Amino acid sequence: MRLIIPDQINLNVNFSRVLGVGNGISHEVHFLLRGPDAGIYSSYTYSQRAGVFFDLSAGISASDYLTNDVRDIKYSDYLGDAVEIGGKLLWGASASVSHNGWQPTILTVGGSAGLSIGGYVGISQTYPLMGQKFNQ
Repeated sequence: MRLIIPDQINLNVNFSRVLGVGNGISHEVHFLLRGPDAGIYSSYTYSQRAGVFFDLSAGISASDYLTNDVRDIKYSDYLGDAVEIGGKLLWGASASVSHNGWQPTILTVGGSAGLSIGGYVGISQTYPLMGQKFNQ
């Protein structure tokens, strides 16, 4: 069933500007579909990027936790550091891999549409909005 329905669905609004190096921010709503923290959460992601890129868009993505047991899925695993790559021309795709140390924990792939052009590689950090309760 995990091949058909992702572990998490994400809706986001993005802004980024990169000319050589730059940054971006994304506000997100997450629908965690499995595990003890199943529910709706919101967060923001701050990115440091390299490339030539401008983005003002909205999108949707799907995340799969790289674990064999859905009982191990926690929202806190989604928070923290990730490595990302993407490219857009009005619409486009992006991908990121969250990690804990050197171990990959989550693969996220998505698309978005808006005022966008260029490509980038970078790192990002995802933080929860205040007041949310979930397993640590």
